[in-house]
Order: sequence, then C-alpha cells, then structure tokens
Amino acid sequence: MAYSCRLPSHVAERMAKAAEEHLRRGGVDDVEVGVEILQPGHPKCSLDPGCGILLVAEGEGCLMSADSLGEKGKPAELVGREAAESLLRQLSTGAAVDKHLGDQLVAYMALAKGDSRVKVSELTLHAVTCLEVVKRLLGIEVRVEGELGGPALIQCRGAGLRGAKAG
Repeated sequence: MAYSCRLPSHVAERMAKAAEEHLRRGGVDDVEVGVEILQPGHPKCSLDPGCGILLVAEGEGCLMSADSLGEKGKPAELVGREAAESLLRQLSTGAAVDKHLGDQLVAYMALAKGDSRVKVSELTLHAVTCLEVVKRLLGIEVRVEGELGGPALIQCRGAGLRGAKAG
C-alpha cells in the first residue's frame, strides 16, 4: 500500500508504480500495490504532509514485509524502489518470516511446549536480545544458526507454560 497525506495524488501513485515495476523485474509476477490518498477532512489524515509505502508478500509458509518512508526532496520513485529492494532481498533468503516478525515470535516460541524453530530473513539485535531475555527468565535452551544482519535459524525448547485455570 502506497499512501500519501496532504500531498498531490501522483506521489502515492508514483511510489506504487515504481515498486510494482521493480518487483516484476525482480521476478515477482503477482504484484498489486494499492494506493491510499488522504486529504484534509478524512479521519485518517494527519496534521502534516507525508508519504510512505508498505509491501507485504505472502506465500506458502512465508510472510514478509518491507517499507520505506518519504522525505522532503526524496523522489517518490526512490521510496517505492527502496521498499521493493528490501522485500526482494528478504524473499531471496528463503526464510519463513521477515526480521520484524522473527523477533516477535521469540516470546511465543519460548512460552510454547516443545521445540520451535523459525528461519528469519535477517537476524536483528532485537531478536538476539529477546532470545537472551527469555533464556534468562525462563531458563530455556536457545540456539541460533546464522550471523547478525544475515538470514538465521532461531531454535528453542519452550518452557511449556500454561494459563491458570479459572475457578
């Protein structure tokens, strides 16, 4: 979704077109980037002008996203290409989830019963920190195959915590 607020409609349209073209050149055929143009009077319209783009790719066993924000003087086409390049880079890793979802899944993996694993498109410092926190708090085993900033397999044996029974 390419969006703009308090800007001419062509800004979001140019972002969307640039992202679609870059993704198609990168081998992604089924591409459709929506456009949302907000102007004063719309309930979601911000006080200041701005724009950005969020791209989401769903596949069998895969969920990836990438985004880019516009800045004063930054061409809309560059904003669209930046998001598309980021998405293509993540898709090329063969990972199941992107770097943002990967670090969020750590807590659920740590609380679940048994072994969990997920391949992330990029191991972030936030994910490493989350792994260290759950390891210390729950006393569980965690393992990472991969390097910071690159694709990685995150594994852990969860604590198997269960909610309290009402009554």
